[in-house]
Amino acid sequence: MSSELADVAPKEAGHSRSKKELEVYLQGLELDCYSIRRPSSFFENFDDPSVYHPLCRGSLKNLYKGWVQVNYVATADVGKATVLTAQNPCEWNGKTLACITCRDTGEELTKVFSKVSGISCTYTAAPLQFILRQLLTDLYHMVVLRRATSAGSWWSEEIRAFRKVLPNAVDFEQLLRTQQTGWSDRMVPNFAIQHPPRQLVLRHFYYYWVQSL
Repeated sequence: MSSELADVAPKEAGHSRSKKELEVYLQGLELDCYSIRRPSSFFENFDDPSVYHPLCRGSLKNLYKGWVQVNYVATADVGKATVLTAQNPCEWNGKTLACITCRDTGEELTKVFSKVSGISCTYTAAPLQFILRQLLTDLYHMVVLRRATSAGSWWSEEIRAFRKVLPNAVDFEQLLRTQQTGWSDRMVPNFAIQHPPRQLVLRHFYYYWVQSL
């Protein structure tokens, strides 16, 4: 399992760059049969209570500015595609599959969330870039890389290739509707509405500080 950014990731984005090094190592083993999967960003990253990042009605947050186009896929669909390609080892031997269901901006996904949740939602790029750069430099460079590749047109062919393998891959709306347990019962706290600047800095500083431990 690799990363969609493996080919273009600079050394500063070690999380993605290391995947390319693993690909090269795998290819050098001269195995009789192997294939590589390159997942994009996961839809599930929008809702991760385990690291103090739950999805709440009225608000959608991600690492990128609202206009940045980002590739997404559901984690379950990566697993399904892996099973399907493993069932055809001869066809997929030595090949790479980019696991990308769709390509959307934060603003577009916010409209989808508003539609599904039934209330108007806002989008926030969080945490602030200077906080991200100080605490998680690897993640910061990944954000910069995604912004730089946002206008790329080559992703369309990879999306078509993935949907050919898994025609029923879910988009954000379908995932929200099938996994309403949790987020449908949460609302953005009044504190977040009444004090957005203070909440944005303190809450997300704590969130990413915990992740860096």
